[in-house]
Amino acid sequence: MNDEIRIDKKTVVWILLCFMLSRLFIYLLTGFTYKDYTIDGVIDKLNLYDAEWYKAYVLNIINFDFFKYAHINATALGMAYWAFFPLYPICVAIFYVITGKIFSIYLSGMILSSVCFLVAMIYGYKYILLTRNDRYKAYLYIFLMCFGPYNIYFFIMYTESMFLMLLTMSFFYLKRKQYLRMGICGALMSATRNVGVFFVFVILAELIAENCKDGKFSLSAFITQNIKKTKLVLGICMVPLGLFTYMLVLINKLGDGLAFVHVQKAWKSQSGLSVLYSNIKYALWDNFPPDILQVIFFFSILLILSQIIRGKYEEAVLPSITLFVSSISSFVSIPRYMMGMFTIELAIVDQICSLGKKKRIFVVAIFLIFAISILRGWLFGNGFLL
Repeated sequence: MNDEIRIDKKTVVWILLCFMLSRLFIYLLTGFTYKDYTIDGVIDKLNLYDAEWYKAYVLNIINFDFFKYAHINATALGMAYWAFFPLYPICVAIFYVITGKIFSIYLSGMILSSVCFLVAMIYGYKYILLTRNDRYKAYLYIFLMCFGPYNIYFFIMYTESMFLMLLTMSFFYLKRKQYLRMGICGALMSATRNVGVFFVFVILAELIAENCKDGKFSLSAFITQNIKKTKLVLGICMVPLGLFTYMLVLINKLGDGLAFVHVQKAWKSQSGLSVLYSNIKYALWDNFPPDILQVIFFFSILLILSQIIRGKYEEAVLPSITLFVSSISSFVSIPRYMMGMFTIELAIVDQICSLGKKKRIFVVAIFLIFAISILRGWLFGNGFLL
């Protein structure tokens, strides 16, 4: 099936304008905060927390000693580079080397993130036109992704932009039934972040929805119809390949295919039903008034429910799984993962567009104020912004 959705000049201008103005604002606010408007100064102030790990990751890849000194590279607390999935730092390392190292590692990562983000905006626009046929929603989505809360993650040396790009492309190709392209994007996505492997359940939800168009579901017919689609089966099988390949490398080098999970203990990150209980108890009872983690937790649940009510079951699957995975480990990751989830942002756009004009303006204004507060929090090193 050929791609019939084209990007016109007006859309390109809108994407580039939102992108450049949002990045300029982040740059100026960072410079104003630290009274340092130099490029190197702003870059260093923006790239905190995991960005420092990704920089070390890239250096180890370049020097070919990532696993050679595995027992030494781990810190005194047991933290190690293999906690982070490899595709993004590998791409940064390649870009850094082929450009003759004229950019710093942080800047190389930010350039790569920016390119991925722009591609994500293009595919987000195309997906919205494909599924909603609403240019206004597509433009609002682009605006909120550029200027909305947690937009900082799509600018710095983090995996968010690459994951967003691959996730958006996977959704688009799934809807277009271009299953091999979907499988390739899915495989790369599961090599970027572990939750990418759960895209197989998005595919399953989409196929079930197609089978239930007449209001009935037949398991035998579902299996019979889909098992004959060679490209579909191959595409589904390709999605976990990124994760499985990384696990094979870890087995070969460290003797533990789940080393990326086990090393999380070094960050004092535990998981399990007892942790889920503690987190839910914290969200419902222990803390009042609610903090930012609780607010985003409940906000995410409401958005997921809105997708289900609208019949967008395939769009609700991955946020639901990601929210559950985050809840059985640490609430700290919920804002970052939810706001970086393509369909969550899309659910926000759907809800805003269901309001009257004045209410839409008010809600968007609230989002912009919140985004500035989040950015300021990031610059001052608030711990919930990890």
